[in-house]
Amino acid sequence: PLRAEIMPKRLTVRSGEDVTVNCTYHGGPVHSVHWLKDQRPLLTDHRVRQLGRLVLHVSSFRRGDTGMYQCFVANDADSAQGHPCSRSKKNKAVMMMMMICTPPSLVAEVPPALGDVFTDQVHLPGQSVSLRCLATGSPLPQLSWLLDGLPLPESRDIQQGDFVQPDGSLVVSFVNVSNLRVQDGGEYACLASNDVGSVRHEARVDVMGPPFIRPLRNLTVVAGSPLNLTCPVAGYPIDTVHVERAGGTAPLRKPEARSTGPPFPLSVYRKALRKPQNGKPLPQEPRQTQLKPGKLTIHEARKEDQGPYRCIAVGRHGEMATRDLHVIVVAAPVISPFSFPERLQEGMRSTATCALLDGDPPVSVSWLKDGRADLGPDVQVVPISDFVSNLIIDKVARHHSGNYTCTATNAAASANHTARMVVRALPRWTIRPTDLATVVGSSVTFDCQAEGEPQPVVRWKHAVGEESREFHSIVSSPHIHVLENGSLSIVSVLSEDRGKYLCEASNGVGAAISATVVLTVNTRTTSGRSGFNHSQLLHRPLESPSEH
Repeated sequence: PLRAEIMPKRLTVRSGEDVTVNCTYHGGPVHSVHWLKDQRPLLTDHRVRQLGRLVLHVSSFRRGDTGMYQCFVANDADSAQGHPCSRSKKNKAVMMMMMICTPPSLVAEVPPALGDVFTDQVHLPGQSVSLRCLATGSPLPQLSWLLDGLPLPESRDIQQGDFVQPDGSLVVSFVNVSNLRVQDGGEYACLASNDVGSVRHEARVDVMGPPFIRPLRNLTVVAGSPLNLTCPVAGYPIDTVHVERAGGTAPLRKPEARSTGPPFPLSVYRKALRKPQNGKPLPQEPRQTQLKPGKLTIHEARKEDQGPYRCIAVGRHGEMATRDLHVIVVAAPVISPFSFPERLQEGMRSTATCALLDGDPPVSVSWLKDGRADLGPDVQVVPISDFVSNLIIDKVARHHSGNYTCTATNAAASANHTARMVVRALPRWTIRPTDLATVVGSSVTFDCQAEGEPQPVVRWKHAVGEESREFHSIVSSPHIHVLENGSLSIVSVLSEDRGKYLCEASNGVGAAISATVVLTVNTRTTSGRSGFNHSQLLHRPLESPSEH
């Protein structure tokens, strides 16, 4: 009877990838092959194509391509698809109908998408608000909520949860806030993420009342990276929000007016200027931008940007709220590149110096070998100063070869530099060849393998006759050839193959090593009276080989 199956049984692909599915059968011949999708005839086009009768190819996989795929093979007597599940009769002819018990399916991985999101809104104290986000994606995304960039505070008045629709197509997440207070206002964000990607939506929820600024955390930034300062302001209406530095206000660029948002004067900003110099205002700092109320970005932070900052929010009736924070600008470590000598050989000494060109103290300097902190007992790490560390090996050996990494870490960041040490090592045997005895017509293999740095090249030579000392290089042929691992293989041994063989391994480091072995070839006997045991003779090792 016919038997068919689809390979693979189940396939998960990313949106936009190409997919190939194979249908195989046993018990032919087969007269027809039909493909089904979700138990309906498969419609083909320029993307969904059959590469022959038994291969289905889908280009640029889309969400609509997700589903159950079946191949149906048939001849005059039988038909089959998938795994056997039941029998049926058709037109009085007995035939085997093979059904897919666990049908193969194609599931596209799709990044999250948000729908039915919340908008900017204003409420009175004591009222309630409900925010909701709907998200789709494959796999179903995880949803989380933020208020002004931080997780929602724990409060008996704030409830959040989520649930999946019965059909499993989307997940719904919600936040309910009852008995609203001014400090419950701010920028709420809904985040959806899965293995493919993430997406977020944010909008303001404001509560009528005087200005309120949430507590601020001190910031530590790396010199040269952006410095982002945010004043998380609540209250409504708010007239101005700005950032000041000790000794005067920072020169903030005037933000662009928002095209959308709540109808309250958060779109009104004050352009804060430093004190005039010679009767003229200082030019605005080109590194600073403010595109949203109370959000300041300083591009490429410098040491002079370090210090205390203050967020100030002023209400419509002159009420004021302030919060302070301190900004520390730290220089990240910078390591001077180092390397090891190119022609380093066993027995030599080696030193590498890891020196820091920049980086604020305290700085921690450490070494790794091949990603591990264990350098070995014969490797010394000697600190020269807080910013210089030496790695010393008094007698280099082949096991010292590897990647050495110096890592420097301070409060700002980590930096590392890696250099490879290659220790040139003499060849040495891993498998030494031994004498062999065989009979004409058999096959033999002389195992000969060596290691070193660089990897040794193995060559074979042959001296005809037991007393001959003149060796000739072996040229590989179907009869006798050198394997990739250095061993010598002889197929269908001939009488003239007997004699001495020389295995030589060299890598350009010091003298080559060699070993001489003997192959004894005996003629097969047809007499059963001698008691000669051919199986004991085949490939029988003889005396130990001579070495050089």
